[in-house]
Amino acid sequence: MIAVLFALMLAHAEPRPPSPDVADAVMRPMRVSLSWATPTPVGPSEPVSPRWTRLPDVEDMMNAYPAEALRNRMGGGAVVVCRLTAEGRASGCAVAEETPVGLGFGEAALALAPKFEFSTSGPDGQSLVGGTFRIPLAWNAPQ
Repeated sequence: MIAVLFALMLAHAEPRPPSPDVADAVMRPMRVSLSWATPTPVGPSEPVSPRWTRLPDVEDMMNAYPAEALRNRMGGGAVVVCRLTAEGRASGCAVAEETPVGLGFGEAALALAPKFEFSTSGPDGQSLVGGTFRIPLAWNAPQ
């Protein structure tokens, strides 16, 4: 599994002002690691492994970080299961896994699903449209 990692030093970043509910957490210097992995096929019906063509950026990931988890400097993650549309987008996504449960990482992953874009054909040129796949996302605990 190929993981793409980003590390962000919030103390030195130049983002737009944080929302009031996370302002206190963001204003303290910390390091946050964000990652997503290559989509993987799921289920017995039409599993596909599309190739990324667009990923969320660091700002997208930070904006989706659950406020309570960020305030408490907690990491977590989720896996969403989606279908591939003809436009190369994730559709009909649902949370398959969330850790820790109840902190909002599942909702955060669902909010990020529209930011991903995928190829609609496999290496052999066969259409992947309508197939199902997983998008695993992780937010590592701020340091």
